[in-house]
Amino acid sequence: MTSRSVPSRSPAFSYPTLLRRASILLLLNIAISAQAASPERGWPAFRGPSHNGSSPERNLNAQWAEKGPEVLWKMPVGAGFSEIVIAGDAFYTLFSAPEEGSDKKSEFVGAFAVKNGKELWRVRLGEEFVNQFGNGPRATPFISGDRIVAVGSYGNLFSLDRATGKVHWSVDLQEKFGTTTPRFGVCVSPIMTEKAVLMELSGVKDKGYVAFDRETGSVLWQKYSSGNGYMSPILAPFAGNPQWVLLTGGKLTGLHLDGTQAWDAEWVPNSIAHPLFVPPDKLFVSAAGDVGAAMFQIDAKADPIAPRELWRSRSMKNHFSSSVTQDGHIYGFDNATLKCISTESGEQKWAKRGFGKGTLILADDCLWVLSDRGKLTTVAATPEAYREHAAYQALKGKCWTAPSLAEGKLYLRNHEEMICLGIGSKP
Repeated sequence: MTSRSVPSRSPAFSYPTLLRRASILLLLNIAISAQAASPERGWPAFRGPSHNGSSPERNLNAQWAEKGPEVLWKMPVGAGFSEIVIAGDAFYTLFSAPEEGSDKKSEFVGAFAVKNGKELWRVRLGEEFVNQFGNGPRATPFISGDRIVAVGSYGNLFSLDRATGKVHWSVDLQEKFGTTTPRFGVCVSPIMTEKAVLMELSGVKDKGYVAFDRETGSVLWQKYSSGNGYMSPILAPFAGNPQWVLLTGGKLTGLHLDGTQAWDAEWVPNSIAHPLFVPPDKLFVSAAGDVGAAMFQIDAKADPIAPRELWRSRSMKNHFSSSVTQDGHIYGFDNATLKCISTESGEQKWAKRGFGKGTLILADDCLWVLSDRGKLTTVAATPEAYREHAAYQALKGKCWTAPSLAEGKLYLRNHEEMICLGIGSKP
């Protein structure tokens, strides 16, 4: 195990339907892989391979006996809310742990073996962030090729060799750009394309996003208002014109991959949940409080591009858990209620309580729902009614991190342990 340090700093049917869905997934993945650096199989980034909380994997076992799915391994892990990202024979996440030879805790990005959860290497990101809702790092690393990028709660951004943890480049965002630490720490996850790493600069009013050269870490551009530190950018594969979508103050903004602005639309600042690309040309956004959700249509081939608001609804108020979509419907948490709504109108189809402020992903026509107390439930992704397949108490304590899925293995974590469940073949 190796460790590197930075200076200390204080304070998610019928045959024709299946064929159509497969075609959409294929086109979506081709579009993203061609422009963004996430062609990896598995779960290489926050919210998965297409940044939408969904996986194309099939033949998964969503119905198991009372004892639950097969537990492949369970390993301890330190505090943190980072998702687990997976590529090849290793997975990665952020966590807090005592520094070597000391009781003082720091934040780390670590690599672990898929087969048994054994730690392979770790790199220090900075001091541990301490907060009443839970300590440790918030953001999720991003894998691309031989690189992984990760950012700690105080804004230390690293580009590392995926196999060894060797530092290619790093930047202290506070020192270089004058960022401030948001109330809940740096939560925005970095995103990579073939040429750049995009990162928000919290608290930097007029130049709140920066694109770094992927290879060298040099600054390619810096502009736009800060997104207030919580909603991570996505890459939306609008037909013929893939774009970064991010929050700039009180606006939802689309950027061409060279960083020039394509469009913007009024939205609320301090949103947390991810925007959701709805093929082929729509964008769903949602926020908690008394805000609710909105659906925009983006004609990415128009000049100029003028977003069209299709509807607004208070039936889906995402807090920190982002939604997923399939076959004309959106599934997600309206605060602490799991719901299904229509993509066409926002009309509610069904609702189910009992998960607290849970999280979910979508795979194989199934919602894999993790309650905020660690209960894993599989639910049919259908608008007809809430249909539960099976449930299993996988973890205990606070669980605010969404599941990750790769090669028939489901990864879950809380502030104390990680668990890997074998769900790769139907009985």
